[in-house]
Amino acid sequence: MILLNSLKNFLKCLAYVLIPLGCLFLGLLFGADSAFTILSEQITYIKTEVARIIPETAKDLDELWGYVIASARELSWKSPIGAIQTLLNGQWLTEKISVFLGLTTEEATKLFTELETILTTVIANLNLAVVIFFVWIILSGIAGYFITNLFVRRATVRRGIWKFIVVSLLDSFFSATIIALSTYILSLWSPGVLISATLSMAVFGFVSLLEAYLIHGRGKIPFVRVVNIQNCLLMYLSQIVILILATLLALLLLFATNLLVGLAVGYSVIIIAFLVVNVNAESYIVEQIKKLPEPSPEPPPQKIEE
Repeated sequence: MILLNSLKNFLKCLAYVLIPLGCLFLGLLFGADSAFTILSEQITYIKTEVARIIPETAKDLDELWGYVIASARELSWKSPIGAIQTLLNGQWLTEKISVFLGLTTEEATKLFTELETILTTVIANLNLAVVIFFVWIILSGIAGYFITNLFVRRATVRRGIWKFIVVSLLDSFFSATIIALSTYILSLWSPGVLISATLSMAVFGFVSLLEAYLIHGRGKIPFVRVVNIQNCLLMYLSQIVILILATLLALLLLFATNLLVGLAVGYSVIIIAFLVVNVNAESYIVEQIKKLPEPSPEPPPQKIEE
């Protein structure tokens, strides 16, 4: 029953695969827009500074940049990082400008010193652009997780704010306890990592069911009916099965499509798998409560005849 309920939740929630994917796409758009804006500003900055350094050749600047761009195309772009590092190397840019303008050795040395300062500023700003790009990606991934979580919970089991707070506190307590105990065992005996891993896996199912019982089942269903050894093992098994299915599906998408599409859709599938794993225990207990027989109504009080 637990395994079937978990699989049903996973398959049902796959319908929301486009939500984290859409959030990721928006993050990619905003990140790319920010990065290209900074890149455009730095290109303009380089052109302005070079024109300031060699104002007497201003009439040849368009031809100069055409020559620099043509030289850049001749670089080995099979290794993009290496090509970009070459472009941002003051020595390479100085050499191209010197050859085009026919500068003397003294003029080229002065130009190199100026370009080194300019490119240091450009590199710092380009690094900032990369950071901003990945910050957008990370924020979109986090937003996709929480927005998808709302839909997954609406499709499986809902809980109020106070229940969310209680579960968060219980998760923190149980996670800290398991980590502390595992670390203690590992410190006593180096092969203890195997015992720690086994212990963590065994406790996982129990903790999930216990939290779900305290939130949804306390006073409504007998404790041992839902929190027992069999259910703990089945709960752990169901979580492993779902994660394996999600991983296989992600790999299938990776091989069936290109790398970018496979990683993006695979990421969405894995997100849904983890969200479903988080709600399976609660969903199971709520389903068990629904199956309980309705309490028979109490008979009306009998009138006592005088």
